[in-house]
Amino acid sequence: MTVSLGIKHHDSGAFDVVPIATSDYFKRRWLPACAHLGLRYVSHFHDGALSTVSPDDLPDIVAELEILRAWAAANDAFMVERIDGVLRALQALDATSCEVDFG
Repeated sequence: MTVSLGIKHHDSGAFDVVPIATSDYFKRRWLPACAHLGLRYVSHFHDGALSTVSPDDLPDIVAELEILRAWAAANDAFMVERIDGVLRALQALDATSCEVDFG
């Protein structure tokens, strides 16, 4: 299993997937970092709690990803690469014209 960001575009019906991590890697590396940093959204990317993300929650998710990225810069280059991909995707989207989910 993998953990990913999904973006469904309302106008075209297209569905983009941005990979985050394998389930095992997420549990071994991301979850301990989330617990250490007190991240409440990112820690649920894997468990279905964010199967539908409110546009109002996106700024908080981006803020948490930036915190995690700063921590990972000294600890996990692979995590930084994946966080950068998710941040690029989230910052490029129009939240009013798509649905976002993590799982």
